Amino acid sequence: NIYLRGFPPWEEDGWIGRSIRLGDLRARVLEKTVRCPATSVNPTNDERDVDLPGVLREHFGRNTLGLYLSVSRAGTTRQNDLVVVER
Repeated sequence: NIYLRGFPPWEEDGWIGRSIRLGDLRARVLEKTVRCPATSVNPTNDERDVDLPGVLREHFGRNTLGLYLSVSRAGTTRQNDLVVVER
């Protein structure tokens, strides 16, 4: 997982089908990541004690959070690397 900051909320929705550079890594943005029910499982007791997809829908009107990428050129990424979304 890679956490990005410095972008407006949900800007990544417009990146689908585009290429990005992150450090030496190059990737194509495939689609949004839909949060599955497994994210609701408490890892200490294996019980579903929060409905994370439901919370996302309730508060943001969506159950997606993140993007799936296909790496086209492997590379090294480091904290604070610049992210470039190619046009």
